[in-house]
Amino acid sequence: MSKDSVLQTAHVVASIAHDLRSPLNAVLGFSRVLLKGIDGPLSDQQTADLEAIYSNGNEMLEMVNDLIDIAKAEAGCLAPSPTVVYLPSLFEKVLYLVRPVLEKEIDLAIDATDTSLFVQADVAQLQRALEGLLVAAAHLVDAGSVTLTAKIEGENAVVQITSLASEKLASSRRAVLDAFRSSGMSPQSRLDAIGLKLLVGKQWIALNGGALHVDDPSEKRITLTFSMPLTALQP
Repeated sequence: MSKDSVLQTAHVVASIAHDLRSPLNAVLGFSRVLLKGIDGPLSDQQTADLEAIYSNGNEMLEMVNDLIDIAKAEAGCLAPSPTVVYLPSLFEKVLYLVRPVLEKEIDLAIDATDTSLFVQADVAQLQRALEGLLVAAAHLVDAGSVTLTAKIEGENAVVQITSLASEKLASSRRAVLDAFRSSGMSPQSRLDAIGLKLLVGKQWIALNGGALHVDDPSEKRITLTFSMPLTALQP
């Protein structure tokens, strides 16, 4: 596909996604109004129905936002603004933000103690990549643990997100991973919310000079890895 075709496709995807976002925000807004009882009391069944609408609407909105990010990245509209980032501090912030979002039995942990873990990156883009990858990693295992690790190897900081499932990995989860490992997502594979999170994370990391790699999953373990050059500059 030519560069012009890529740009045109990215523009179409971004336009459609933007058009979807406005009515979705309206649905979510009115759902919240009803759930707060502003328009009157609700029965238990009505509350449950609205909570389902709100939850699924939020998930759809995240997918729309992810599509917009992918389209912008493909069109070259997301140039990073690099600063010096201390990974352990960023990890703490990311876990703080992600933990309330997860509705699963997931233990989140950090293993990054080296005081030299400084990289040059756009902190907002790297944060969004880590948030999305952590959420994807948690959804892939359903229940278990997710550990965010960083260590120094040569002149690079190697970041790993390791998921350990309590039970055997579901075949549907393995299908998503297998598709992603074969050049992203194959046209024959269903592009679900997990696949989008992985693709967006891959895009953000690539913009900042890294490359996301998904190891061949075992029955219970999934490992996402990327490396970024260390920087001697410190803030």
